Amino acid sequence: MERSAITPEQKDILAQVGMAVVVAQAAEQIIRLVMTYVIQGSEPLTLEYLQSLNQKERNKTIGFLLNQLRKRVDLDDSFDNTLCRFLEMRNTLIHNLDEIPGGWSLDNEQGRDLARKFLSEFGRVMNTVVSVFLGLVRSWQEQVGMNDRDIGIPPDPWLADIDAKYKPLVEDIFFATE
Repeated sequence: MERSAITPEQKDILAQVGMAVVVAQAAEQIIRLVMTYVIQGSEPLTLEYLQSLNQKERNKTIGFLLNQLRKRVDLDDSFDNTLCRFLEMRNTLIHNLDEIPGGWSLDNEQGRDLARKFLSEFGRVMNTVVSVFLGLVRSWQEQVGMNDRDIGIPPDPWLADIDAKYKPLVEDIFFATE
């Protein structure tokens, strides 16, 4: 059985898929961080509890964590819709690329265009999710007196941008449950 060579156009799409998977994993880690430390459940934070959580949280799906988030806080409707879109697109990327609307394919330009469009939209959605959750983490850091310098985080223009744009939105996006 002879295998055909992968074209540069196909390599480009596959590289974009790989990058999207890596960034999606980073987004999931940020969501887990928020659910473990920032928007905690009813358990008090003890060393034993944190050690047991590490393994438990790793095994939970991102969908489960987002449902837990909705139980712990009320969300701005627009951001909740963004989270739904993130989960839907993440699951399509991870579990079934064939579900990309319109039918993606590496074998023709139309299919590659659909893949590019999907990956571009997913990148925008993921950027919003990551930025909002990082804004929440940065706000929490400030509330608990966790200084970047004290925990070894060097000055970073990207974090300064998160602080300026997303940290102020936290109270508009996440509400206490009643």
